[in-house]
Amino acid sequence: MIFWQWKATLNVVDSLGNPIPLPANLRLYFQNGFGHIGGVGLLAPPQPAGICQNATQGIAAAPVTLRAMVRVMDDWADRGVSPPDSNYPGKSDLVTLQDYRAMFPTIPGVQPPTVMNEINVFNFGPLFNSQGGNQTILPPLLGPRYQVLVPKPSADGPGVAGIKTIFTRAPIGTNVGWNIRSGSRAPDLCSLSGSFFPFAATMAQRLASGDSRLSLQERYGDHQGFVAAVKFAARDLVAERFMLQEDANLVAITAFMSDVLR
Repeated sequence: MIFWQWKATLNVVDSLGNPIPLPANLRLYFQNGFGHIGGVGLLAPPQPAGICQNATQGIAAAPVTLRAMVRVMDDWADRGVSPPDSNYPGKSDLVTLQDYRAMFPTIPGVQPPTVMNEINVFNFGPLFNSQGGNQTILPPLLGPRYQVLVPKPSADGPGVAGIKTIFTRAPIGTNVGWNIRSGSRAPDLCSLSGSFFPFAATMAQRLASGDSRLSLQERYGDHQGFVAAVKFAARDLVAERFMLQEDANLVAITAFMSDVLR
């Protein structure tokens, strides 16, 4: 959602679309597929749509990465241990809204956004500059528009760049960082909410519905295959320092106890 509503593309690309180099003592991280702070997966069930069109993401997923990053920050500040390299979409990972819509997978009943939160330079008159001054044109006139981009979607829908959390490495559906208002406020974005679209259980079900995303069965085979995929994903995240071992243990147990492909 930080790209759709908060124009986070401007952290790495300037107003003309040129890359912005990051200082060596700075790190940028992006949780792939999250809305404001949430995702859907083993530890976090989907939430009601409410004022949005699609099922939303709860906050239960938020601590998983953040807990690991607190330890990373402490290690960096207190012990001089360098944190993981930045894991954030660069210019090659970002696309226009039009390109995003063309690349987004086919999901039954789902249309990606047609609008996003953009930004213009305001003209408050000749007596007002970047440091302030006297406003002589009110309301201000719209000046040039910044180029605002969004993460390029993968075949499943989440962005191709950023931290692939347990919710996108061993997914049970598609998490994306946008949602759309229902009713008369459509097609506006729905506040800071993300969306969740579950996978079909079998190949036959997804083909019948026209879903381009692989089904749970095609991804994992059976319940044991799903549990193994979760364990491998958690192991890799711990090695990359984006998950604590205690949380990896928890998601492995949760996967085993789940009803996915039982």
